[in-house]
Formats: sequence, structure tokens, C-alpha cells
Amino acid sequence: MESWVPLIVAFVGVVFGSYFAFSRTKHEKLWIDRYNRICSALEKANLLHRYFTARSNGEAQMTGLTAYEYEQLDSSWPAARHNLGHEITMIRMLFSARQVSSAVAAWDNLEKEMFMLLELTPGYDFDVQFRTLSDAAMQLEEALILLARKGCLKPW
Repeated sequence: MESWVPLIVAFVGVVFGSYFAFSRTKHEKLWIDRYNRICSALEKANLLHRYFTARSNGEAQMTGLTAYEYEQLDSSWPAARHNLGHEITMIRMLFSARQVSSAVAAWDNLEKEMFMLLELTPGYDFDVQFRTLSDAAMQLEEALILLARKGCLKPW
């Protein structure tokens, strides 16, 4: 009987060790998924912010960008807008509704303002709309950074 005690203790140790290793791996995978999604969304939100800021400044004839930079922003913002919607949906899946509420509200506001831009008629003051869009994109950036700090930097 005494020879069974070390074997039972070793078995219990293996079970607990496996459980904790699996649990930690699962948390690390979730952390990596959250971090990567936020980084991707933040990159796209930053591109939109820079584009709308450049357009607002361009209306005043002072973009501060080279022709190449402006062309790159102009060609990539529609795809960034589309992909950002996908990233926000995935972020909503990875975080609780309470955690992601400010980022979702900022995205909804930005999307509403972008649709307003698409519906504007010629003769409208586009500078005002581009400034509004730039501010909305910056609010989304700030909400995503706050979400990253709360959801990715604290220990699980």
C-alpha cells in the first residue's frame, strides 16, 4: 500500500499541472486574439482619422502631405472603412458588451457621419463634415486604445 502513495500523488500532480497549463494556454490565446483584433482595428481607425484630417486640411489648401501620401490615403480609406466594420464585429465577439460599449458607440457615430458624407449634395461645406469625421475617427481610436488597456494589459 505504501508504494501506491507516491504514484497517486504523482498522478494528482500531473492532473493539476495539465489543467493549469491548458487553462493558461486558453487565456493566452484569447489575449492574443483580442490584442491582434484591437491592433488591426486601431490601424484602420488611424488611417481614417488621417484621411479625414487631410481632407479637412485640403479644403483649406494645407494638407501637409506629399502627393504620394495623399494618393495612398485616398485609395485605401474605402477598404479601411469596410474592414473596420468587420474588425468591430469581431471585437464585439471577443469582449463583453460592457467592455466594448464605448468603442461600438464611437464606431456607430463614425459610420453615421460617413453615410452623411456620402449623401451630401454639391455646394455643402465639406470642410465641416470632414472635421466632424476626423473627430469621430479620433474618438474611435481613443475608445479602442482604452479597450486595449482594460482588456489586454490587465492580468487575467
